[in-house]
Amino acid sequence: MSTTELPFLLTNGTWLWKTALAGFVLIALGMFLAVRWWRRHAKVRAALAPMAKVIAPDEVRGVLCSATPPAQATGLAAGMRPVLATTMFAESTEYDAAWIDLRAAEVRLLAEDGRQIELDGPIRIFVGSTTATARSGVPAELRDDELARATEQAPWLHRPDVAETKVWRATVARLREGDQVTLRGTLVRAPGDGETGFREAATAWRLQAPGGAIAAAMQRPRPAPAPLPVLALAGVAVIAGLLGYSVERWLGASWMEQCAQERNAAMLRDTNEPVPPVDFSSRHACAKVAATPGRRDLGLAAMTSILEASPERDEVWFQRVVAVSHLSEGCEYTVGFQLRHQRYEDASELAKRCGQRRLQHQALVAQGRYEEAAAISVPGTEAEPALPQLSTLLAAGRWREAAPALDALAKTRASHTEDPEHQALLTAYYECLALYARHHAGDPQALPALALRADSAHGQPCVPVLAELDPVKAPELLAKHLRERSDRPSMTSATRMIDDLALAAGISRQHTFFGAEPEHVLCNPSRIQPSEWAALAWLVSSAADQPAPADPVTKIHRLRWQTVAHAMDGDLPAAERSAAEAMALAAPLANPDLRDLQMLAPSARLYSPRTELGASFEVTAQLPADPDSVNWQRKAWLQRFGHLLAREGKPLADAYLGPEPALPAALAPTQEGNGIPLADHMLGRPRHTSWWRDDDILSVLPRLRSGRERIAHLLVWHAQPSWRTETSPFAAALHAFARREVLTLAGAPGEAARWDRIYRRVDEVLGDRKRLVALMLLEK
Repeated sequence: MSTTELPFLLTNGTWLWKTALAGFVLIALGMFLAVRWWRRHAKVRAALAPMAKVIAPDEVRGVLCSATPPAQATGLAAGMRPVLATTMFAESTEYDAAWIDLRAAEVRLLAEDGRQIELDGPIRIFVGSTTATARSGVPAELRDDELARATEQAPWLHRPDVAETKVWRATVARLREGDQVTLRGTLVRAPGDGETGFREAATAWRLQAPGGAIAAAMQRPRPAPAPLPVLALAGVAVIAGLLGYSVERWLGASWMEQCAQERNAAMLRDTNEPVPPVDFSSRHACAKVAATPGRRDLGLAAMTSILEASPERDEVWFQRVVAVSHLSEGCEYTVGFQLRHQRYEDASELAKRCGQRRLQHQALVAQGRYEEAAAISVPGTEAEPALPQLSTLLAAGRWREAAPALDALAKTRASHTEDPEHQALLTAYYECLALYARHHAGDPQALPALALRADSAHGQPCVPVLAELDPVKAPELLAKHLRERSDRPSMTSATRMIDDLALAAGISRQHTFFGAEPEHVLCNPSRIQPSEWAALAWLVSSAADQPAPADPVTKIHRLRWQTVAHAMDGDLPAAERSAAEAMALAAPLANPDLRDLQMLAPSARLYSPRTELGASFEVTAQLPADPDSVNWQRKAWLQRFGHLLAREGKPLADAYLGPEPALPAALAPTQEGNGIPLADHMLGRPRHTSWWRDDDILSVLPRLRSGRERIAHLLVWHAQPSWRTETSPFAAALHAFARREVLTLAGAPGEAARWDRIYRRVDEVLGDRKRLVALMLLEK
């Protein structure tokens, strides 16, 4: 058996137990028929016993015949040959048993030595060529004339239809012309005439039975053929089937107990000792359970759970789980398993083969194949939304389909608030976004309608959309909005978008909305929430051809996001240059809003194999003088840059890396190069909730001297689930970027290349400014 081939009992368990049950029934039927055959032969032997007691001097063998030449008689079928002798043994409820011997007028025996022997006297048949038995009367095979002759000897004989029966049982045996028989009697030679002497032909010999009857039996006695007892056979089959089924169920129950114990042990294992490999063969108790009736699904499900709980994972393990789960849980569960383990390519192929359109759509979205995903429409249910969703339509550039969906979204979002002004602003925002989609779909009326909508009451949310579609008026519109910015909550989305567009265009501004800074994105790509804050990296890249802003602060902000864009593209030298230029511009400014800038270059260096990043962790002087705020601000600052502490080998006591202390405790030994505790933490040993993310592992990989190979293996096969029903392109890009970088540093180039392909697909979508702005407007 190959390493990925399923055990025989798992794949063939259903028909195997059915075949075994059918075989058991057939054996039972065979035994029934054998016993019946033996009993009928026993009856023949019992019938021959009285013949052995017949006292007769002679025994002859030959063919029974009458006046008809034997050659003609033996050529006929058995049923067509005339009856020469009949014997009936009848038992009565009131009278003594009676033997009645009936014979034809002339019966001869053609002996084996060629003599013809005339049978003189009654012939008593002990074993005939045919036998018939009846209760409560004589058998129907007895002709009326034979019954009439028989009643002369036993008047109480009658047919079975008599009301007051006197016959308990009657058996009729017959011999026909051409039967090979053995006869016992007294053989005498008849006197010959004077001319010829004794003749060897005709009737020169005679067999008699003085005072009795000639005993006769077939030479090769065998039971007379009888119809099969259909009801008896059916009864035996049913009983054997029930018995066999019960035995198989009993075996399944005993194996199920052992299977459940192994499953519970696998699910609840809490040890640092090496785990023995799963016995993936037909010897496994769960495989045996899968070959028993009524428990196949239980055995397969238990085997799936045991395999999934195995900490020893590789490609063979993955393919085994896929194969077993497909048998036990079906295609939907198997595709979900592939998605949970981020095997999106395999998931989309299997979902396509199984007709799981929703899962196929989700797998394509997770790969960044938005155009293919948008072509797969799935109706919505009470629990699941209709697909494709708006983000997928916009990412695929399906403007014509996105416009009516945006109109519907405007009504839905407005209905979530009872504030009339808020309703009007939300409606305007999404209506203008729908006009943005119609404009890109080729509608010539969309831009004029957008301009009118922006000038109308509550039209302020349309300003970012109009600024994007009218490059000539964009600087004026953006600058005006920056001067007249609104602090109303209902305008938050539009205001943030204006800030981002102004920054990308190089327009000076006094401050920005609070959000994730570029340094935070580089230091914590797996933990940035909400993920759309990283969209500025693509927005700034799309405006790179515009003139540099005169305001140094605005230029610094652009350089910071350009650093992020270069790092995500894998161009670390360009990221270093952008960070150095931003630092040089910020040096004379002493701007407190830029205090995190000093961490920009070290954060970019996290994606290199360097252990010394050049980061300065003395931030107390940059914090407010108020002592009450210093402590929590320092903790917040270290929360953002704890990964820099880990890379440089600094103590992690003050860093926040998750809600549980297990992760910092596992990362601490990496400062000395020991990666074994971290590997145990990633694996879930001892049992705990594992909070690690890719950027946590990336932060310490270059410092490891032991456990690196094991950690690289765990990164591939124990990755944290991250996919959602409809993934944001920005979140997908960040996740693919973090996966690619950590796998590259860990030494898994094949997996890193797969994630790089996913990143490049999403990056291509976000590199299209029309789709980028549409997605930013939607997610803001």
